[in-house]
Amino acid sequence: MRLIERANYRSMPWKNGTSSTTQIAICPPDATIDNFDWRISTAVVSSDGAFSGFPGIERTLVVLEGAGINLAVAGKQSAALTRLSAPFTFYADAAAHAALINGPILDLNIMTRRDRFSHRVRRGSRLEAGVLIGATTVVYAHSAKLRINVNGQSNHIEMGDTAIFGADTRSLNIVSEGPGNYYLVEFSEVNGSGALSG
Repeated sequence: MRLIERANYRSMPWKNGTSSTTQIAICPPDATIDNFDWRISTAVVSSDGAFSGFPGIERTLVVLEGAGINLAVAGKQSAALTRLSAPFTFYADAAAHAALINGPILDLNIMTRRDRFSHRVRRGSRLEAGVLIGATTVVYAHSAKLRINVNGQSNHIEMGDTAIFGADTRSLNIVSEGPGNYYLVEFSEVNGSGALSG
């Protein structure tokens, strides 16, 4: 398990320069926003506007806090995204515009380079017993404290921190120690090996 504490996340401007983003993890570790294979970040959206364009990238958006947004993406049906919505996936090179529903939001962004990686995102339940994985798996403890058992060892993850598990990890037992949300993100190489762990 590789632990990334929230104090070590990296803040930087959005690609379009209109706001800022907090980078949680990126692969390869020395990649930039122009050449990454995959990337996880959060961002505060405080006004209506266009999303940054990322050629060749597939993107998934999750609303973490706030009332939500109305998201219009070229080639897709417009969607109202709230904290209860399923993760919303779209091509990041398509024109996209967000309109806030009622004030600012905090969102979670997951992006992969389509010709190299795919990803799957889901909100964790109170108890994830024996989660089988075969891909690089990221557990983001947004608003929950977690206990994760892997390879016979018990690990604690504080609220707001992130843990990354390599593709050779076969099973995780995740227990949420109280209320709150966490998210599991699986990254797989397009050839199915899922070998890179960031």
